[in-house]
Amino acid sequence: VAGVYYFYQELDADAHLEFGTDVLALFGAPLGAFPGSVGHQFSDNVNESYALFGQTTYEIDDAWSVTAGLRYTDEEKEITYHTITDFFGATPNVPDPVKASTDENVFSGMVSLKYQISDEAQAYGSYSKGFKAGGFNAFGLVQSDGSIAEFEPEFVESYEFGFKSTFLNNRAKINASIFYLDYQDLQVNQQFNTDNGGILFLTSNAASSEVLGFEVEGTVKATKNLELRAAYGYSAGEYDEFT
Repeated sequence: VAGVYYFYQELDADAHLEFGTDVLALFGAPLGAFPGSVGHQFSDNVNESYALFGQTTYEIDDAWSVTAGLRYTDEEKEITYHTITDFFGATPNVPDPVKASTDENVFSGMVSLKYQISDEAQAYGSYSKGFKAGGFNAFGLVQSDGSIAEFEPEFVESYEFGFKSTFLNNRAKINASIFYLDYQDLQVNQQFNTDNGGILFLTSNAASSEVLGFEVEGTVKATKNLELRAAYGYSAGEYDEFT
């Protein structure tokens, strides 16, 4: 299997925010203590991506087979940001548009080894490496020095081992797997406090994290018109480093 992928997106966003003169009364200030504020934030975003990919399976013998896949991705993002007011110091006034761009070129792929135990059962193990492109926050992204708050691409290495089986003349199935995910620069939503006391919610990166878990599922064809299904999954994750 081989193919080409292309994606293009333009997104223009306009946020209108208006604060009345009594907004600070929510925090105990007298009525009319705030002069009021009306502002606009504009964000023009362009995202263009293409990829080349391929995957093949080689039968080693009647029982063993190996599958390998490779993908090359080129993704470009551009943003033009403009705001015309200052909301409590949380977003600096930027009368002139601020522009930024990223260009990421990444190889990712997978390899899987399968062992056919019998006509009704197989075991497998796989390794894959993937990524999620970085980018920009559409609003609230200009920092006090006028630069754009950018988040980095996310990378993950995945390991999985499991088995699949059928029995009772294919009327029942049981599948189970255990998996481990190792993330670098995991993209997370995080609250930031500005120097002027404002609050921003931005996408940022956690330096390192990992997830370990397992899944079990079963299906039984009880009658011609009744099928029973059950599944259970568990995962435990932690941040090894969050900076």
